[in-house]
Amino acid sequence: MTGATPHEAPALEERYVLFLDFLGTKAAAGGWPQHRVQQFLELLIQISQMQRGEDYIRHPQADGGAALVVRPEISTFSDNVVISWPVPRHAADQIRWRRFWPQIMCDDCAAQVGAIADMALRIGLLLRGGFSFGPLYHRAGVVFGEAMGDAYLLESKVADTPRIVVSDRIIKNVAEINYVHTLLQDGDGSWHLNYFGEMVRTVIGAAATTQAAAAWKQAHLDRIDQEIESLQLAGAVKPAAKWTWFKDRFLASNANNRYVPRF
Repeated sequence: MTGATPHEAPALEERYVLFLDFLGTKAAAGGWPQHRVQQFLELLIQISQMQRGEDYIRHPQADGGAALVVRPEISTFSDNVVISWPVPRHAADQIRWRRFWPQIMCDDCAAQVGAIADMALRIGLLLRGGFSFGPLYHRAGVVFGEAMGDAYLLESKVADTPRIVVSDRIIKNVAEINYVHTLLQDGDGSWHLNYFGEMVRTVIGAAATTQAAAAWKQAHLDRIDQEIESLQLAGAVKPAAKWTWFKDRFLASNANNRYVPRF
């Protein structure tokens, strides 16, 4: 058996990392009926195949500049998902994008979570998570680094409700936080991603008609109400409260990706 010498070992690099956990899946492996297990497995497979390839592609622009397309690394294990994004490596890109990269990452992360949340909601699942930044190795399913630990702690110790808590490591570097529509702040001072608005904006933007978009939102609301009623009848107070929290924010988000508080 051969191994890499120290100078050949993969180095940690600065990455933005999202850690997601699906709520209500503790009984998935042994307590769910087969069709529900199959639905969840198909969801995890869909997520793992969302984006693959190089980290960046540089597209020449008509004005002589270049656009950067970020392709995150994605891993799934058990009922968890890890997605990470690199920072620009090229010196010119670092200068061009440095100031607004945290905002761009918040927007891209919210879009990714919105897509996953939409798929999860269709099979009656919510999610929560942590979004952080720091040293990380993430390739070919291997995830290691201090940034991963921070994202996990945010999910497990801070998130509580179905929200994606954003680390202070990112917030302190957001240049113009009042103009980032994918960030919300809760009463406890924690910032989290407005993936609720991203769900609505993406689907309504892609819908063929206003009626189709309205039908999509109503179908999700019906599913949410079913889950709340079922949990309340079962005496599951805390899980029901999480669904109610999510419903309030889903209802309050509109097609402009703006959160309009109702309370």
